[in-house]
Amino acid sequence: MKKFLQKQVRSFQNAFRGIGIACVHELHCKVHLLAMTMVIIAGFAFAVTNYEWIALLLCIAIVVCLELVNTSLEHLVDIVSPNIQTQARNAKDIAAGAVLVASIIGIIVASIIFIPKIANWWNV
Repeated sequence: MKKFLQKQVRSFQNAFRGIGIACVHELHCKVHLLAMTMVIIAGFAFAVTNYEWIALLLCIAIVVCLELVNTSLEHLVDIVSPNIQTQARNAKDIAAGAVLVASIIGIIVASIIFIPKIANWWNV
């Protein structure tokens, strides 16, 4: 049981280490974290509903998870294929495209939630 718990703790430490590496060394991860922080602050400032929180947090989670997967894929491709190859480039571009699609959907969801609240606040 003790070894099991130690293994689980080590797994969490490794996962947090990976998140830290991405957040410290990757510009796009920093941009997404800044956007996430701004959305959370706006959520509290405009008192979004529980369902709106669910939508916002799901979008945030999807974007951040895809950014982490994209970053890990880029590192792996760079190791496996240090020379420029079409398939390696395609793999990286496809992963980046997934992040872009999720980010655009997140912006749309945030706009649907926040634009009416901002308009209402502006007319006060």
